[in-house]
This record gives sequence, C-alpha cells and structure tokens, in this order.
Amino acid sequence: MDDQLEISETNKEKNQIIVNRKYKFNLWYITNNTKIFKCTKYKTVKKCKSYIILNDNNKVIKYENNHTHPGKEYDTPVSINENKYNNNIIVTPKILYCDFEKGISNGAIKIFPNITIKYCVWHYKRSVEVQKNKLCYNEFESNYKIYLFYKAITNFPFINPEYIFDIYNYIKIICQIYNYFNFLNFLEYFNKTYLYKYDIQYWNYYNDINHITNNASESFNNYLKKLFYKKPSFYELIYHLKREESLSYNNYKRKIEGV
Repeated sequence: MDDQLEISETNKEKNQIIVNRKYKFNLWYITNNTKIFKCTKYKTVKKCKSYIILNDNNKVIKYENNHTHPGKEYDTPVSINENKYNNNIIVTPKILYCDFEKGISNGAIKIFPNITIKYCVWHYKRSVEVQKNKLCYNEFESNYKIYLFYKAITNFPFINPEYIFDIYNYIKIICQIYNYFNFLNFLEYFNKTYLYKYDIQYWNYYNDINHITNNASESFNNYLKKLFYKKPSFYELIYHLKREESLSYNNYKRKIEGV
C-alpha cells in the first residue's frame, strides 16, 4: 500500500519539517547528501521512534512510521514536496552462507523459517585442523594411514552425504583395531560436532558447489566497517543498512532489466 507523504517546512526552515500536516520532525544529522529527521516527541514520555530520511531534492528515502502519539493538525499551506513511498517491500532471503555460529543460523531460521543454511567450508576445514593439531598431531605426522583418514574427513563436504556415516564408521573401526587412540579422540570430537550438533545438509555441498564459503558476507562486513570511522549509534546503523538494502535492490532491478 502506497502512502502519500506531504512534506512541509515550518518557520524553522530546513531544521524542521511536518509530515502530512500532522507530525513534526527535527533535523537530526546530515550525511551523504541525505537528511535524517526524528519525531519531536522522541525525548518526551511518548518516546516516539519515528524518523524520516530525505535526499537533497526532498524525496523520501525512508519513512519509519512508528508514532506513539496522535497527530496534530498544523496549518502548512505550502508543501516543499509530495512523495509516494512504498514502505512495505518484503525481501525474503533463500540461502544464508555463514560460519558455524549456531546463534546466527538459529536466528535466521527463526526470522525466515524457509531459509536454507549453508555453513562455510573454509571454517569447517579450519576447525577440524585446529582439533587435529590439538588431539592427534603426532599420530597424523608419523602415520600415513592417519593422514589419509584425516584427508577423507576434510573432504566430507563434497562427498555424497549418504556415504558419510559409512566412511566415518569404517575409519573408526580401523583405528580401534590398530589402537590409534589419539585419532579416536579426534573422531569422537568430529562425531559430536559435525554429525550430531550440526545438520550434515548445512555443511555438505555435494549437490550444489556454486558457493562453498561465506566470503561474500565477510567482504560485505569489511565494507560496512569502512563506512564508520567510529562505532555508530543505533539510528546511524539502521540508516546505513537500509540505504545499502535499497542500493542492492536497485542494482538487482537494473541487472534483470539489462540496464
């Protein structure tokens, strides 16, 4: 549903605006050719969290309409602009590539129940390497058979998941026969962590090898860090994330339209 927004200035000129002749907003800060206004009631008992973002041409970029108070009729005969703004675009991600932080994947599933989680292969290999060095480094270095078993486990993300348990059990039986106690400790760690704690389908890429790491997410995280020379406030962070979201959507639209 489109909201017809009328933006008017008060006698404070560019430091205050009125939206739809009902709500006053004070200028909060200016950045990147945009102006952010917060509702004048944000410091009162109402604690209104509404805000509006305009560009240099007074076009609405974002209007967060969360007013906790009734509007008041203001006499504003001259509006500086009228904007049609769609505030109900819903974007539902299909796949999340992330590291093995359960909090991230659980949070994503809670918000987007139909999302597919794919854990990063680089983090998988790095994690098993750390545990290998901790639990069975000497056996690994001195026993070629252990070396081959370890390599097989590091390649589990690319093996048909139907065979993973069979291969794991075969390796475990051989290690029990030859008393490879340290590597058995490593196998126990692997079993508890990657065969039970994490769903195999989340870290196995047998049927889809297009993206096997979360490098794109890491790159975007580094990009966001460069936007802030110091820790941003909550509103600054939300503003920049919303802006990046709109830029991504516009880039997507241009690509599918061949522009």
